[in-house]
Amino acid sequence: MAVVHGDDHRVHSARARDVERFAERFRVQRVEAAVANGVDAGAFGGGEDGADGDHDAATLTAGNQGSVNLSYAMTQDPIDTPRVPPRRLLIGLGSLVLILMVGGAVSFVRYARTHAPQPGLVAVAPFDIFAVGLDRWRIGLATALTQQLNATPLAAVPQTVVAATWRSAPSPEISAVELARQTGAGLAIYARVDSLPGKADSVRVSLVAIDATTTKILFGVLVRWPVTDPEGLATRLAEHVRQNHPIKAAT
Repeated sequence: MAVVHGDDHRVHSARARDVERFAERFRVQRVEAAVANGVDAGAFGGGEDGADGDHDAATLTAGNQGSVNLSYAMTQDPIDTPRVPPRRLLIGLGSLVLILMVGGAVSFVRYARTHAPQPGLVAVAPFDIFAVGLDRWRIGLATALTQQLNATPLAAVPQTVVAATWRSAPSPEISAVELARQTGAGLAIYARVDSLPGKADSVRVSLVAIDATTTKILFGVLVRWPVTDPEGLATRLAEHVRQNHPIKAAT
């Protein structure tokens, strides 16, 4: 038997199984088989029946051997599936990645502008109190200092918002910076009050102002203050913040 591709190309095989394999691997137009004299044409359909292929009964039964052309459905040319050239596919994928990158960058810029820290907004963290009998200063001093700073050109985050946003951290300075970032403030204020050995009438107060974006300490203050004047202490600290705030220094 022979598998024929086009007019000139033939592949010969003695086994029908091999022919089937060739037919599946190559786009063949016909299969030629040598048959002996006396073959029953009825076994091949005896004519053009459309089911078993086109057969010529006279060819099968004439002479010592004959040649028959069998057209199998499996040898028909398959429908070609359009293939995208690799270069065009790479260009398409590259364009898609570029579009996604640009879209992500635009979204990030919009987010950054919307959530950018406000330079003139100050977030005052609750005071840390390490002096006996002054626990009320923790919220009281923070509230008084916030009220003192909440005036043009500065503004201060309300203590109600601070109370809802505040989260403890291993370092209180980190907590203050995180508070400022969560509330959109550009400056974080952290302060603490310590007792003085042998001095029950006064305390040591330290304050630091931290840039919420860079986490850099911009300025600080260290004062000794009488325990009987917490309101005056808030005023003193507010004056120091205003005098050293970057916005004030630039004007």
